[in-house]
Amino acid sequence: TTGRNKLADLAQIIISGEYKRVMVFCNTKFTTAILTNQLARLNFVVDCLHGDLSQSDRNKIMASFREGNIAVLVATDVAARGIDVDDVDAVVNYDVPGANEHYTHRIGRTGRAKREGVSYLMYTAEETKRVDELLRLTRNEAIPVHWNEDHTALIEEKVEKVDKFQIRSYF
Repeated sequence: TTGRNKLADLAQIIISGEYKRVMVFCNTKFTTAILTNQLARLNFVVDCLHGDLSQSDRNKIMASFREGNIAVLVATDVAARGIDVDDVDAVVNYDVPGANEHYTHRIGRTGRAKREGVSYLMYTAEETKRVDELLRLTRNEAIPVHWNEDHTALIEEKVEKVDKFQIRSYF
């Protein structure tokens, strides 16, 4: 995804997936605040968590998110520590996390309590090498997706499983 279309792609992912409770992770407080404002302008019920908020503000926002009064929660990794919400429908990595453990922590917010969940990782062509390394080091697999012609649904791309190491035994 390109930076110009990133917001539109995020909005369409939430709408087309009919997700009721979504967490979006950004790497900085600045991006978190900007994205929250942009989503609010698009009529999403959204709030954000970042390190500059007081603990009481964080608790209020989390209570609202848990109760379903907030549909989209935009957060940094620092603010997201200790979040315990069992029914998050989708996690979107709006920014590629800098640390591998942040990725594992982020995607662990969905698919809890024996429920299904989905995680998206948005990245540009320049970030492909980092994403490949991230997935390898965290032992995760990704299914590439693209939009259909009218930009209303994501289509999963077929990925051929190729064994990189062909082992042959000679006796």
